[in-house]
Parts: sequence; structure tokens; C-alpha cells
Amino acid sequence: MTFTPDNKYLRITALNNAAFVDKKKIKCGGVLDSWRVFDDVKFYYCVVRNAVLDFFMRCGEMDFARRAFDEMDEKDVVSWNTMVSGYVNNDAGDLVGARYVFEAMPIRGVETWNLMISGFCKAGEMEVAEEFFNRMPDRNVVSWSTMIDGYLKSGNVDHARCLFDQMPKKNLVTWSIMIGGYAKNGQPRNALELYKWFKEQEIKPDETFILGIISACSQLGILDTAESIIHDFVEPSLFSNLQVVNSLIDMYAKCGSFERAKQVFDMAHQKDLLCYSTMIAAFANNGLVQDSISLFGEMRKANIRPDGVAFLGVLTACNHGGLVYEGKRFFKQMIDEYGIQPTEKHYACVVDLLGRAGCVDEAHRIIKNMPIAPHSAVWGALLAACRVHCNVQLAEVASAELFKIEPYNSGNYVLLSNTYAAAGLWDDVARVRAMVRECRVRKNRGSSWIDVVVSGVEVIIIVQGITSRMYDSLV
Repeated sequence: MTFTPDNKYLRITALNNAAFVDKKKIKCGGVLDSWRVFDDVKFYYCVVRNAVLDFFMRCGEMDFARRAFDEMDEKDVVSWNTMVSGYVNNDAGDLVGARYVFEAMPIRGVETWNLMISGFCKAGEMEVAEEFFNRMPDRNVVSWSTMIDGYLKSGNVDHARCLFDQMPKKNLVTWSIMIGGYAKNGQPRNALELYKWFKEQEIKPDETFILGIISACSQLGILDTAESIIHDFVEPSLFSNLQVVNSLIDMYAKCGSFERAKQVFDMAHQKDLLCYSTMIAAFANNGLVQDSISLFGEMRKANIRPDGVAFLGVLTACNHGGLVYEGKRFFKQMIDEYGIQPTEKHYACVVDLLGRAGCVDEAHRIIKNMPIAPHSAVWGALLAACRVHCNVQLAEVASAELFKIEPYNSGNYVLLSNTYAAAGLWDDVARVRAMVRECRVRKNRGSSWIDVVVSGVEVIIIVQGITSRMYDSLV
């Protein structure tokens, strides 16, 4: 195919369409055909060459893209940005190549700087991202928001908040990132305090913002604040958004309002795997064992293939109901019929189910045959069962493993000591107490949740070692 300057618009359209239509062909080895196209047009319009360059980028052919870029006699800002974007967003994430092109650019716009910052943030290289951010001659909202999001995803919440406070102008995306980041990093109280400030801005929230607030309320278990937010912002149309529906179900279940969780589930316009899994877990955690199992069956009848999360929910239901046969059947079905490899949580749930039923030897056999290293929850479930059924031998096996994994967890020493005491082995009780003193293990302090209102926002304060006088002063 030969191109002439007279049909440039046809060439551009054809190339842009090829980037979508012929992607499969190129992946199968036809990339040389597109290279011939580039060879035909490389002396013509820059916009056409950029289309070919973008074509290679979309197909992940970075070597061809770089070769095409290097052979371009004339490069505009689109050419440079296409190369930087291709390196940053490539599956391999070649930041070295992106930086090389970036530093060679004659003129850099704020969009190019943002591309580089985004790439380093995604790679977790926050020090380099900060270096680029500080070098920027001009910054926009995207620049600030990208850095804040990068710090939050790396767990550096304080640095993110510092940038948030310095930001000259904030939009809804920035507020959503910061509030959602607090919730994801286990700081829901800070999320709600920031929400109070957000309400003064008179900005209408979107689904992403609402999801962050719902997550914070779920973690704190404060239903009144959640209901107020839902009343103000959650419109009936949002029940078509499965993310919002699933978050609401999870929040109501965690806040103890199970009936509301069921209402939201029934109101959902359509239900996906996550929606079913969330409701199955809500039934299980509220002791509604048969409802959980029945809903799992309904999900399968709806031709929705269960995943590991759905099976964990139904196994939890069997555990709470003491349904050993059903639990073993679901566990076997998960592996044999659906080919799902059990995680530590699945094994811990099955071990706990068997242990509560007194099948501690069978539970131990499952642990020994695990293809992955058992973690503390698995051995802890076995140790707890040994305490209930006074199995000293397996209690010693389980506790020995737990002392390796978490040597300073006082609960493991207490369970072993109580097992010895129930068997009348007082010398062993004294030995365990001596181990506690020798290892300087401290008993976990009790804690209380206090529901108070701080600056007009209902929050939960978790207090350890509280006295009645301290409680009066807090309230």
C-alpha cells in the first residue's frame, strides 16, 4: 500500500483504526506489515507518523516503536509524549527508557511531567517521584493528586496529608483520594474528620467518594453517621452501581444492621459474584447458616461461578453451624470441581470446624498435608480445639509452632497452660509460666469501644486499660 500527501486524512483514519482492528494480527506476527506502512509515510506528515507510533504502542511493540521514533526527522510534543507514555504504561513498566526519552525532550509540558510522576508512583519509587515533583516548573491538580495517591498506596499517610494541606486547589478527585486513602490505611477516624471539612466545600460527591466514606464507617461500626451520609448522597440510581451496593451490604452487616444489608441486596438491580459473596459472608457472620448455604446454591443456579471468597463465606457458615459433613463437602468441591487452591483462611476455617467437633486428629492431618506453610490462624485453631477437648499431645505440637511464628502472643501461652491445668499437669503449668517470664511476654490488655461525638462527627474511640474515672472524662 502506497500513500501520497493528497490522501492524508484517509491515511490517518486507516492507521488509527488499525491500532484497534489489527492488534490481534500484529500480535500474531504481522507487525512487519505496519512497519512497511511507516516506511511509506515517514517522510510525510508528522501527525501520520505519530499515528503509526501510537499503533506500535497500543500493541506493546516497544522495540518497533523506538525504532520508528528514532527514524522520525521531525518530532512534535505528541511524538515525545507518546514514547514516554508507552514506556510508562507498558506491561513491563520501563521507567529507565521513559526517563531517557523524557530527559532528551526539548520542551516538556505539565502532562509529560505527570506521566513520569505517575509511572514512579505506580512502581513504588516515591523518592524519585518526589524528585520529579519538586523539579516541576508548573503543577496542576493532577500533579498533586498523583503524588498524594502514590504516598497513600505506599502507606506513607502523613506525607500524603502534608501534601494535601499544601495543595493550593483541591477538586473532588483529590478529596476522594485522601479520604479513601485514610480508610484503606486503617485510619477511618481521620477519614471522617476530613469528611466534616469536605462538607464545608459544597462539592457534590460521586460514587468513589461515597465508597471511601462507607469504608470508614464500616471499620468503625458507626451506623448513625453512615445512615446520614447515605440519606444525603445515595440516590436510588446508585443501586445500579455494584461497588456501592456491595459496600453498603458489607457496611450494614459489620454495623450489626443485618436486615438493612438484606434490603440493599434485594434492591440491587443486578447481582454479580462479589454481591453474592458479600451477602453469603454476612449471613454466615450473623449466624444465619442455612440462609448462607441456600444463597450459595442460588448463586450457582444463576450460573455465577464461585471463587475462593464465596467458598470462604459458605465454609464460615458451616463452621458457625457445626456442619462438619457439609463443610468437608464444600471444601472438597472447591478443590476438585472448581480447581480453586485453598488459602490459609480456608484451611484455618476447616481446621476450626473439625476441631470444634472434636476431630482434632483429622484437623492435624489436614495441616500436615497443606501444600503451603501453615500460619498462626491455622495452628491457633488447632490449639484452641485441643484446649476444649483436652488433647495435651497435639496442644504441645500446635503451641511449639505458634511460639516460632509469634513468640510474644500471650494468648498461645494461656491456652497451653489451661490445657495442662485441665489435665492436672501442674508442673507443666509452672513451666509455661516460667517461659512467659523468661521471654518477657506481656498479656494483651483489654480494650473498650466508646461511641462519642467529636466536632459534630460520631466516632469510635478504642481505649485500653480504661477506668471508670477515665470514661467519665472522655464522655
